[in-house]
Amino acid sequence: MEYNIMRELNVNEIEFVNGGYSTRELGAAVFGGALAGGVFGSVVGGVGAGPGALAGGLSGGIGYLGRELYLYYTA
Repeated sequence: MEYNIMRELNVNEIEFVNGGYSTRELGAAVFGGALAGGVFGSVVGGVGAGPGALAGGLSGGIGYLGRELYLYYTA
């Protein structure tokens, strides 16, 4: 005997759906980009850690949103 139980998904489960937007993943991408940009900006010199972190955070966020758009339109 099989039981088919339906229920609503919670917010955390909805984020696991392919192509689902996640503010948590966006934040992680921005943080990772800012961290990498800050380190790169301080090591290379000239630019500095602050502007490097800002540029890295922006590019990390743009990269995440671009990934979501790609997954949305190719699914």
